[in-house]
Amino acid sequence: MADIRQQELDFAEQQVLTDIFGGYTADKFVFKMGFLKFDFHPKVQKAISDFENLVKPMMDDEGYVDIDNLKKFINEDYINLPSGKYRLIDIYRQCQPFVNAIVRYVKG
Repeated sequence: MADIRQQELDFAEQQVLTDIFGGYTADKFVFKMGFLKFDFHPKVQKAISDFENLVKPMMDDEGYVDIDNLKKFINEDYINLPSGKYRLIDIYRQCQPFVNAIVRYVKG
């Protein structure tokens, strides 16, 4: 049986990558401008790996993130985090409008 924590991470990562790059397959991380080609796939993979290494230990066996563990890494002067356990995708969905606004701004 697959690790539920990994499934939860993959599901949230796919949504984030789709919002930012328009998909989560390697071809979505390659940008071409004339003869220039920018391949961000290695950087994206490294960021995903780093993210998983940070978040996975904060997850319980059911794939929920304990916000109290997350608070140890976040300055709460700027954000008010509730206590409790949440799915990673639900946490992202709360941030999703902000992420989408940044993507729209960058794209012009």
